Parts: sequence; structure tokens; C-alpha cells
Amino acid sequence: MAATAIQSCFLHRSQRARSNAREANPLPFIEEGQTFRELGILKRERLSYFSTHESEEINLLHDRVIARCLQLSILALKGQGMGQPPVPFALLLFGSGGRQEQSLVSDQDHGLIYDLPMQSAPEQIRQLHDYFRELAAVFVAGLEEAGYPPCHGNVVCTNERWRRSLDGWKQDLDSWYDDPTWENMRHLLMVSDARCIVGDLHLFQQFSFHLHRLIQKQPRLTERLISNTLHHRVPLGWFGHIYKEAHGKYQGAVNIKNGLYLPLVNSVRLWALVNGASATSTLERLRFLEERSIWPKALCQEVCQHFRFALSLRLMACCQWHDGDYLSNSYLKADSLTKESWRLLRNAMRTALDLQKKTAELTSQPSLPSHETRMLP
Repeated sequence: MAATAIQSCFLHRSQRARSNAREANPLPFIEEGQTFRELGILKRERLSYFSTHESEEINLLHDRVIARCLQLSILALKGQGMGQPPVPFALLLFGSGGRQEQSLVSDQDHGLIYDLPMQSAPEQIRQLHDYFRELAAVFVAGLEEAGYPPCHGNVVCTNERWRRSLDGWKQDLDSWYDDPTWENMRHLLMVSDARCIVGDLHLFQQFSFHLHRLIQKQPRLTERLISNTLHHRVPLGWFGHIYKEAHGKYQGAVNIKNGLYLPLVNSVRLWALVNGASATSTLERLRFLEERSIWPKALCQEVCQHFRFALSLRLMACCQWHDGDYLSNSYLKADSLTKESWRLLRNAMRTALDLQKKTAELTSQPSLPSHETRMLP
């Protein structure tokens, strides 16, 4: 009995030490997940360790979970006799995942690129397409089981539009460029946020180079991109009045995502893209604009401060709704804001409006004079 008691004591201490290790660094234990459901449980457990100011750590956790989901998907296909991926491929994250700006709750927004060997026989091409179609199906279903719902726009790799060979992707980019409709420009802007999270980096670099070459190739494209960039309206009225939702489920709440976060993100993105930046995160793009003296340092610091504030508000919003609806994470309950938070929110929205006004003039004013300290209407 003594031996059993000692063994039990050591087991308890081992479990406690393991728990303490997880609290100290929750990321390494993601690889413990052997099923998609287990990954979802581990993800929720790990996210509970983070505060609303740890956006970088939260995004690293999402990366690890998504990468593990893909690994489990490949193992599942191998178990079905389909083997390992037959050619190099890359998983791309779009949207907030591509920009490394995901919140506590995130949806699926991704695509696949795979290599298509030259002079492949028709049967070989069919087998390649079949493999990645099956991989996409298992992966998307697995992510959903792990707590990532597919995005409402169906921007997931089960949709053939977002699952292409490298040549197929290049053809799509060319067709969007040649036919600059509002929808095609939306697609170009969306894939400009793409980030390779798993797979062959060289494939992604070829994709990215082709995309940025197109954007730099024709300045007239900027006018079309501006229309998409300014799509979201900042809900700030006269005398600093912030408009809240007037009806429905979110009545009285503020749409932080569409009303502040995306206006900042979209303006910074377009200025960075037309000036040749390949960075995808908003903070990296701001750093690019500052280092190239495209925007003055004071302005970049101001926008950076408001952007970080917007990220923290999005994380706050995630903690206020418990209805399982991904859309709820865009809305912040007004009564949760302090007087100081309202002041900061008004200032951030004023800056977002200033950026939108200046972005509307981007074709006639490609860069700001270095002596300016703030964007003004």
C-alpha cells in the first residue's frame, strides 16, 4: 500500500507539474490533440490563459491548431490508402488569419496551392486534383469540429476557386486583373493578405510575386481598388456621436469590426500595396510606410496606437457574447465601455475617417509629404 500511495503521490505531482507547464506555455501541448474534437477542447482551454492584450500569442495558437488540423487530415487520407501529398503544396490563410490579427473566436478563411508537374499525363492530373479535393474536404470538416466555422462567403479550400494549382492561381489573378469588376477587386485585395502557414514556401512566393507584379503593373487598378477599400462606413457623426445598432439582435451595440477595425486595416493595406509592400500584417505594413517615408512617423505611430486599441476591443467583444454565433464577435456592448474608452474610440474613429478621406485621393496623391504629422480631410 505504501508503494501504491507513493506512486499515487508522484502521479499527482506529475499531473500538477504538467498543468503548471501548460499554464506557463500553453502552445507546445497542441500537438497532443489526436482528433479534431480534442484539438477544439485544447484550443478553448489554451485560449482561456490569454488576456485581451495578447493578440500575438492568440494568433500563434490559432496557427498551431490549424497546422495540426491539416496534419491530422493528411494522416486520415493516408489511413484511407491515399498516401502522402503527391506533390508540393501550401496552405494559405486569408483575412485576419493571413494578417495575424485573429480574435479569440475565428472562422475559416483559407486556400490551397499545389504544384502541377510539367507534361503531366491527364490521369496524373486527375489524381492530383482528386487528392487535394479529398484533403480539402477532410480539413474543412475537421476545422469545423475544432471550433472554426466556415466563413459565410465560402472562402475555403473545398471551394475549387480557392483550391488551385499554381498555374491555375496565376490564371485567376490575371483574369481578375483583366476584368476589374468590384467583385474581382475584392478577390485581389483578399488574397493580398495571404500568408503561407504550412507547406512549400517557394510555391507561395511565386504566387505572391505574380500578384504584386500585377498590382504594380497598372496604376489604373488603384481606382478600382479604392472602391473596395472604402466599402465600410465609420459610424461617427457630428460632434463625435457614435452610431449604435438601432434594431435587431445587436441593438445598442457598436460594430467594432466594420466600424473601426476594417476601415483602418483596409486603408493601410491599399497604401502599402500600391507602394510595393509584400507584408501582410497591418503592423508590418505600417512599419513599411514609416520606413519608406510614405507616411510620416507621427502618423504611423498614431494609426498603430488606434489599431492596437481596435484589436483589444475585438477581443473584448468575444468575451461578451455566448450565443455560439461567430457574427457576434464583431459587436461590442456599449454599456461595457468606460468614459475613457469612449473617448479613445471617438479618436480612433476620427483617424479612420481621416485615412478614408486621404485614401480616396490616393490616385492623385501617391504619398504624403514627410513634413505632415497627421492626415487631414
